[in-house]
Amino acid sequence: MSSAEGAGLSSTIAAIWTKHRPLMFERVATIEAALAAHEAGSLTSDARAAARRDAHKLAGSLGTFGLQQGTTLARQLELAFAADEYLEYASLEAAARGLRA
Repeated sequence: MSSAEGAGLSSTIAAIWTKHRPLMFERVATIEAALAAHEAGSLTSDARAAARRDAHKLAGSLGTFGLQQGTTLARQLELAFAADEYLEYASLEAAARGLRA
């Protein structure tokens, strides 16, 4: 690949990121809302499933944009929401903050 092709690809990826960035943050908001509901003792199975689904989508999408740290955090959240057990709020909240950053 030539430098010009690489630059074109980089600008294309940047444009796609700009277009989809609001959706990515909507998915983070879904996760944050589920964590807040969990902390309040009101997390429903539907909200948990939505958070798991959005974390899964983030885990795949963020890697495409070279955001490996985001993929790791999203995968951690996905697995936590998928597990049928207690969610450790503090570490998951930290992961959600990392995604937002």
